Amino acid sequence: MLQRNKLSKINNAIKKKEQGLEHIKNEKEKQANNMLNACENIMNAFINDVEAQKGKKVPGELADEWIETANMIINHLDTTIETQI
Repeated sequence: MLQRNKLSKINNAIKKKEQGLEHIKNEKEKQANNMLNACENIMNAFINDVEAQKGKKVPGELADEWIETANMIINHLDTTIETQI
């Protein structure tokens, strides 16, 4: 159940990213920024949640993998935003 909840958060963030990219294609800068910022906020909340549960409800190595993946998504967002400016 715990992992399903985490996966749901990641999927929600990815949807926001995809919506943001679609807005970029349609030259809707404000909407794109809103979606990409929402994605980054979800990823940061996810990281905080995983760090809080690391070694308790989430095994250490798994937590590290999840955090690394979330950071990769955030880095991709930052690159996407910089590319569009």
